[in-house]
Amino acid sequence: MLVFTEATTLLAFKLKADVNDYLNFLPLTRGLRFCAWQGVECNGLKNNSLIGPLPDLNGLFNLKSLFLDNNYFTGSLPPSLFSLHCIQNLDFFHNNFSGPISTAFTSLDCFHSLRLSFNSFNSSIPLFNQSLLKFFEVSDKNLSGTVPVTPTLFHFPTSSPAFR
Repeated sequence: MLVFTEATTLLAFKLKADVNDYLNFLPLTRGLRFCAWQGVECNGLKNNSLIGPLPDLNGLFNLKSLFLDNNYFTGSLPPSLFSLHCIQNLDFFHNNFSGPISTAFTSLDCFHSLRLSFNSFNSSIPLFNQSLLKFFEVSDKNLSGTVPVTPTLFHFPTSSPAFR
């Protein structure tokens, strides 16, 4: 069962990111499972024409995966993203995010997969020390630095720019 504060946070996220009501959430009712909501948990939020800055993610304490690929999010990643200590998979592929890749990613020590390609990030790649990172994908031409070497990394696409 979705905790009330998490349900409230998800609904607030929907109100800010889905201004055209593409997700068509069911109203919050007592006893309703969040998997019944389109785009939540079971379906993901990819390819939903979500626009604007990524809303605050505070309150989603148990979030394990966030798939926002192929939308129209803009701006920097919100600081609240880096308080999601249970997060394992982040996919922001093909949006319009910009700015530096935050060094706060290094505080997320449980994640396995990070996909940031086809955005407008411009910075050095932070020094990742995650022991579980298996999949790392960036391909923005304005990035530099070294590929994160982790004991478990097995996927770093060759389409990414030349890193040292």
